[in-house]
Amino acid sequence: MTFRIWTLACLTACASCSEARESTADGGKAAAHTIGANHPAADGCVPRARGGRAGVHFHHVHFNTTDPAADREFFERFFGAPSVDFCRDASQSVLTRATETERAYFLYTQVAQPADPALNTYLEHVGWIHPDPAAELQRLVQLDAPRFPVGRAQCDSAFEGRAPCSNYWFYLQAPSGARIEVARGPGPARSGFGHVHLVMGEDYTFFEKISGGTFRNKALDDVNHTDAALMESLLDGELVTETRGKPIDHIAYSTTELDAERERIVAEGIGIAEDITYKAEYGFRSFFVKSPKGIWVELVEDAAFGQ
Repeated sequence: MTFRIWTLACLTACASCSEARESTADGGKAAAHTIGANHPAADGCVPRARGGRAGVHFHHVHFNTTDPAADREFFERFFGAPSVDFCRDASQSVLTRATETERAYFLYTQVAQPADPALNTYLEHVGWIHPDPAAELQRLVQLDAPRFPVGRAQCDSAFEGRAPCSNYWFYLQAPSGARIEVARGPGPARSGFGHVHLVMGEDYTFFEKISGGTFRNKALDDVNHTDAALMESLLDGELVTETRGKPIDHIAYSTTELDAERERIVAEGIGIAEDITYKAEYGFRSFFVKSPKGIWVELVEDAAFGQ
C-alpha cells in the first residue's frame, strides 16, 4: 500500500485568548530547545509536575479541529467528560484546556481548515464502553447527538437512532470529524473511554517496544488497542495515509524519564520521527515515533494520567 505524509494545514495565528493559545501546532511547531531542556518559553506554560508512577502509561489522544471548544463541549455533553485546565503560565493564566476522560486526556490542535475525515488510516476511531449500548443510543438520541454516516460498520438503524448495530455498537461524529464509538466491549475497561481502534494488520510489537513492557494483551492502562472486526481489506482501493493531520492526529504515552525512554526506544531499533522539544502550549517535553503502518505516537514527559 502507498503511504503519504499528511501535512498540517496552515495554523491560525495565536491571539490573546486561551482558545487561540490552542492553535499552536503540536509536534515541534513550538520553539525548540535542547534535548535536556525543561523550561517554558517566556509566554508558555509552567512545566507540568512529573512525579509519581514510573514507566510508560497511556496519556492522551490528540485531535485536529477548527474549534477546540466545540469538541470539548461535545465530549462533556454527550459523555460527561469534563473540560479541565491543562496548563497555566507563570501568572496562573490558563493557556490550554483539555477534555478529561476516565483513562486519558483529549488534547486539541486548532487548524485553519477541517481535517480530512476519510477513514484511510490504521487508527480508525476511539471508543467508549457501555454495558447497555441500546439504552445509551436512546439517551444520546434524546440529546440530539450527531451520528456518524452509514457505512464502514455504521448500520442504518444506528444512524437513524433506532438500535445499535447487532445490538453491540454505534458511532457518533465529533466536531473535528473524528469517529467515536460506543460499544459493549471489548477490552479490560468496563465503562467509559476504553479503546483506540486499529485496523487489523497493525504491528503490535511496535507498541510493546515503545511501552517498555507495560503494553500487555493489546492494552495500556486499560485502554485497549483493539483490532477486532475491522479487517485490513477495508483499506483496499483507498489511499492509505499516516495519522498526522487527520481528525485523530496521534495517541500519546507518558513517562517521568523522557530522555531515558528515548535512549531505550532507539536501542530497540525504532527511529525517532520528531525529536525532543518543549511544547510551550502544553507544559511538557515530548518526542514522536511512528508505527510501521503510519500511526504517530507521542512520548510526553508527564506524570501518569490520574496523578
